[in-house]
Amino acid sequence: MADPDVVEKLDVFDRALVVIYRSAITLAALYFLLAAGVWFAWSIEPQRLVLLMLSATMMATSLHIYAKIIRYLLLLSTLLGILWVAVGASLGIAAHPLVAEGLLLVTVSGVAYKESHCFRVPGLQWMPLLLLVLVLLRYLHSPVLAPGVSLVAAVLMGYLSIKKWQMPLYFDIGDRSKYQN
Repeated sequence: MADPDVVEKLDVFDRALVVIYRSAITLAALYFLLAAGVWFAWSIEPQRLVLLMLSATMMATSLHIYAKIIRYLLLLSTLLGILWVAVGASLGIAAHPLVAEGLLLVTVSGVAYKESHCFRVPGLQWMPLLLLVLVLLRYLHSPVLAPGVSLVAAVLMGYLSIKKWQMPLYFDIGDRSKYQN
């Protein structure tokens, strides 16, 4: 969590986790961009879901946030989304991918909301509501509104990604003494 006034000494693992976290934000922006642009190309749907699973997993496993319960809830949401896909695939069931997508987007929206408070990136505080609307629009098969909402999410996450890559790595670690074990 951000505490730019505190400059923690980063080891190789800290730097790797921050790079993974920032890469995950970039992948999320790419996911939303693909979702906006390939609404009618259903053949790419599984690849998009894999990209979202990868992004959410990277976020959930490298997230630096002080509150332990929030870290665990975001990780749990990601794991349940992946489990939904895995169980459906292993049983040969065409499990509704929107359930998995919704669970994975909980992690993405949580990270966006966290970043809106840490670094004051405008618009990010609306991502949880925006992504809820996106899932509902996809469920309702809205070929006009869903790509538009996805494009807005892509712009917000893309902007966040650019801003994050411009920051020193230690910004993402914050004050280690505030983390709950």
